Amino acid sequence: MSTPRKLGVLFCLLGLVAVCVLAIVLNTTGPFAGLPGIESSLEAEARAVVANDDVVIIADGRALSVQLPQVMQPGFDRDELATRLEAIRGVRSVELLGDPAIGAIGAPDPTAVPAPDPTVVPAPDPTEEPVAVEPTLDEIVDGLDLSEVTFEPGTSRFTAQDIAVLDNIADHLQGLSGGPVQVQAHTDRGGDPDVNFLLSQNRADAVVAYLIDRGVNGSLLTSRGFGAQVPIADNATEQGRAANQRVVLVVEGN
Repeated sequence: MSTPRKLGVLFCLLGLVAVCVLAIVLNTTGPFAGLPGIESSLEAEARAVVANDDVVIIADGRALSVQLPQVMQPGFDRDELATRLEAIRGVRSVELLGDPAIGAIGAPDPTAVPAPDPTVVPAPDPTEEPVAVEPTLDEIVDGLDLSEVTFEPGTSRFTAQDIAVLDNIADHLQGLSGGPVQVQAHTDRGGDPDVNFLLSQNRADAVVAYLIDRGVNGSLLTSRGFGAQVPIADNATEQGRAANQRVVLVVEGN
């Protein structure tokens, strides 16, 4: 081949090389930068890392923005994917959408049972039998009224009305233990104080003896007479004196 022809071939080759170099430069930094061929290559690399259709990849020239959703498919750790994506040259930002979950992020567990609402009080089951609560000794004694036990005047003998009241009291106290329950008797201020004191003690003893005879546990009961020392009404009136002559039951220690 002659020298002129060799020079012509050489110039042609140099021209082709120059055109290729110019095309590469223009595609990288010039008006052709960001052509789909170059951009898709970077996106494909990011897709290969995440391998997850839930990930949003936004192309912007030679840079990519990647959005990782809060809930991802099972087997994907969002934090690990973010680290791997940030290592790819050309990935501008990795955005974690929503609040990150703890540990590996996967789809919601369909078998998970939601925690009960602490503010919701379950309705009682109408089929359940109510549990009977036994009353305490204090509650039983508080419900017993001996105000109609009046005795025959000036004695510790019971009237027919007294017997009926005491029989009812005995029915409530039978089978009980604990206490002790004190029978307290009081009189009005009429007459001699010593006589009144003795009368009140005899009346308290008579009530205890009758209740024990009716089946009440003897260890449950004690007796005490107060005479006229603890009035609850005015002794100057007939009604007041009648109120002061009384017998009451008191659970000791209260």
